[in-house]
Amino acid sequence: MLPEQEGLGLGFESSEAIIELAKFNIKELDAITLEINKNSIKLLEKLGFHFKKKVNPFEDNIELLLFSKNL
Repeated sequence: MLPEQEGLGLGFESSEAIIELAKFNIKELDAITLEINKNSIKLLEKLGFHFKKKVNPFEDNIELLLFSKNL
């Protein structure tokens, strides 16, 4: 999000819409974010995601937080 778009609820509303669509096809939804990205963590928790574990999914060795939500 661009700084001028933060705090307007756009991330929550768009994420909520995607989750609703995903419910038709999958049972679990995962999300990753950097540990320092407190706004993303807060958004994921507000959407009902829970922290699962730390992961290293890419070759750059940057550790990310994996969150999960049962649909």
